[in-house]
Amino acid sequence: MDHNISHAFEAFQKYSIDISRQLLILWETSSEPWGVKNIDSRYVYGNKAYYELLNINPASMNIEGYYDEELPCSIAKFAWFFKEHDRNTVAIRDRLCSLEIHCYGPEQLLKPYYFDKFPLFDNTTSECVGTIFHARKFENYCLLKHINGEQPGFFRFYPPENLFSEGELDVIFLFCNPCPVKTSPEDLIVHTGP
Repeated sequence: MDHNISHAFEAFQKYSIDISRQLLILWETSSEPWGVKNIDSRYVYGNKAYYELLNINPASMNIEGYYDEELPCSIAKFAWFFKEHDRNTVAIRDRLCSLEIHCYGPEQLLKPYYFDKFPLFDNTTSECVGTIFHARKFENYCLLKHINGEQPGFFRFYPPENLFSEGELDVIFLFCNPCPVKTSPEDLIVHTGP
């Protein structure tokens, strides 16, 4: 593990990103995928679990310095979305979450994962210098029954534009996803604020 941490420190220094040893140890020992991209969406770091998720052998390829579209895996064709997610995370300077459904792992089966992205700030200037991402398995079995297993995709958990308020987006969602007649307004939890 110390070799991996030393190598990761070198990668962060190469991209002028100062990262704490505590975070690297957390990421290296985590069974969940973690990674870091610089402000241009180039990979700076990915832990072992992230390599396994992408079905990339770290002994044969180091993702450091690559863009998503350059990776030899099924997610490459969705690079435009990942870059947009990175830009939005940097712009709002807060965590954003998406639900990613792609062929993952050695089996290359469609699996849904939540991807949380966080802005990564410079220790000195507080400028955003990239993004930290974390993936976790999606465990909603009711929704999983409705995924037909043939089309990869993604869901955003933030408004794509500022055209609609949260309440208006709730109405659009409810219009597109009709509820049983017996559903009460309390069950719907509709936003009524601005």
